[in-house]
Amino acid sequence: MPYLVMKSVPKLTSGFTSSPDAVNKTTPQPEMFLSQLVRDSRFLQIKLIAESEWNKILALYPPTTP
Repeated sequence: MPYLVMKSVPKLTSGFTSSPDAVNKTTPQPEMFLSQLVRDSRFLQIKLIAESEWNKILALYPPTTP
């Protein structure tokens, strides 16, 4: 069953796919949100302090400008 094999492989593209059900089976939603936020933090110019072990965001604030 190639369909099941393809479903078990997480997508490598950034952003959310059009079928969240397939995504939820491979990656828990909090982990996906956190990893997405970490990726976006570079583009949003924000500082992000996160505890990855517990998937908690400790701090989220704008960067200090010199």
